[in-house]
Amino acid sequence: MPSIISELEETGFKIPDFRNSNLSLMKEFAEGRGRHLKSGKKRVVLIIDGLGYDTLEKAAKSDKKLSDFIGRNGLEKASTMFPSFTPSVIISLNSGKYVSEHGIVGDFFSKDYGTMINPFRLSWMPSSDEIKGLAPMLMPRPSLLERIRLKKRFVYLMRDQVLEKEMRSAFCSGVRYVPHTGNEDLFVGIEALLKKGDFDFAYAYTDALDHFSHRYSKSGNETVRLVARLFRDIMELEEKLRKSNTELFIFSDHGQIVVDSRLKTNVWWDDELMKFLEMPVFGNGRSFNMKIADGKEKGFEDYFERKYSKKAVLFDTDELIKAGIFGSKNVSEFARYNLADKTGIALGNNTFSFNDYNRSKGKASNPRMSENRGTHGGMSPEEMEIPILKVG
Repeated sequence: MPSIISELEETGFKIPDFRNSNLSLMKEFAEGRGRHLKSGKKRVVLIIDGLGYDTLEKAAKSDKKLSDFIGRNGLEKASTMFPSFTPSVIISLNSGKYVSEHGIVGDFFSKDYGTMINPFRLSWMPSSDEIKGLAPMLMPRPSLLERIRLKKRFVYLMRDQVLEKEMRSAFCSGVRYVPHTGNEDLFVGIEALLKKGDFDFAYAYTDALDHFSHRYSKSGNETVRLVARLFRDIMELEEKLRKSNTELFIFSDHGQIVVDSRLKTNVWWDDELMKFLEMPVFGNGRSFNMKIADGKEKGFEDYFERKYSKKAVLFDTDELIKAGIFGSKNVSEFARYNLADKTGIALGNNTFSFNDYNRSKGKASNPRMSENRGTHGGMSPEEMEIPILKVG
């Protein structure tokens, strides 16, 4: 009988490689040593949300200056985590915890509120009662960032809207912030740091590319132009990095696929499916989780095979955990609750949505989401393979 790893690979999925990943790189930064690091150097980390390895590779093929820039520096293909979903990955990068430990696998379903909750958009921290006693604190402490901050003169460059929410956390009280409103503002901040030199480690994040890739697709003209502008700004830092004895690391949280509007499925509209479930399906657009009602597993599996087998592959979540797909095999109680009984992983360019918006009018989903031309969260190579580009 083939192993679940073999089954995933034969299906065309990319297995997470935690030894060569964005998380393993962050652990190098926290430990202050590793194969990527040079001693005595200042460091700037730039996380470009949504930058897949294939996107950067394609951009370099059509831009000789970018190709030469990559050639004289160091580009590696690395792995992100599964699900390739921003909250799942960023929480891991900040905390050092695997998805199986922190439990954020997508938007999770709260029985108390009767809806799915996006963990990045919470303006409050749910109490243990609200999450059934499973999560006294929803977000784990950003332990990796705290370790870096304690040893270094640490600067945090973050978009205004993100900072506004994060200022409520304990981590923020000891951090020097440089807020930015977009990419141009971000690079002004980085240049100022390099010129002044009063830092040891700068941690920067931009999500503009991810937004463009969602809206226009990663291959859309608007997105291609943004990638060109973004790396033009990065290339202008090269000499300044050298003069300030600084190395820049560029990587991402995930790549994206191009959405095919004909392959969108709103699983919350499937009343027959709901008969087999304890609560509605939840997760993200490319992987989703299901809690099976007592005594309904066989009926559920038969129905899923008939209705969805060409759109997604169904796995026992326990088998994925045992195979290490979510990282550690030691799973927190909150993670086990969110991982549920079954996990569906989208095939090809299929995408899934979870809402009842305008159901009575026969509209497919929330109009903002239905317009998306790019998405992520699954296990395709496009979503899982990310670049690590080292400059300096």
